[in-house]
Amino acid sequence: MARMVYCRKLGYSLCFKMRSIKAAILTISSSIVVLWLGLVTSVFAIEHFVETLGVSLPNQLNLAKTQESVYLNGHAVAQAWGQPAYVAALYTPYIEKRAEMLSVNDEPLAMVFYFIRDDVTADMLRKLFTESILVNNGGWDNQRLDRKRILELQNLLNRTFNAGDVLAFHYSPKNGVLMIVNSEVEHHWPHAKSFFNMLLRMWVGPYPPSRGFKRAILNFPANMQ
Repeated sequence: MARMVYCRKLGYSLCFKMRSIKAAILTISSSIVVLWLGLVTSVFAIEHFVETLGVSLPNQLNLAKTQESVYLNGHAVAQAWGQPAYVAALYTPYIEKRAEMLSVNDEPLAMVFYFIRDDVTADMLRKLFTESILVNNGGWDNQRLDRKRILELQNLLNRTFNAGDVLAFHYSPKNGVLMIVNSEVEHHWPHAKSFFNMLLRMWVGPYPPSRGFKRAILNFPANMQ
């Protein structure tokens, strides 16, 4: 009733035009909202994974057991045995370019090895891990070296990995370190931040697979000197 009285005073023709303009504005606003939502959805869909040598690296990872969220800090291709061996992906709560802070901060972290070649035997992988751990952590003479867990790790690396296999180490302040093979938990080391740091130095210590590898893992441009 109030709208009819208003229209009589204003004039039905003008009132009809105003209502048409209002409806058009609402339609345009709805279209803008739909378009914005579509763009946002597309962006998230595009950025959900990073593709490298046929490997899809998720931008977000939830740690096994605790479900803490970590995000892709950097990724790189590791050369071993004369050819590309695996794509390495480091996950952190936020982008961290300082290698020393990754060791100091007690926060959720994940190292993931995406194998891109076949026939990586247990002996090959044990040798690669042991040599890399020792050279980046002061060798067997280092009194602080966690010998017990290194030997446990050697025994756990008891299978052949092929292209498509995934080996991961998840660290949580709440839960310690988990070794995961193809989404299955293989071993749990409780309260093992120092052990995870030893593993992490294989990638960001003084002797990583290459200088370019370390820069990429720490989210620096690959050509940065």
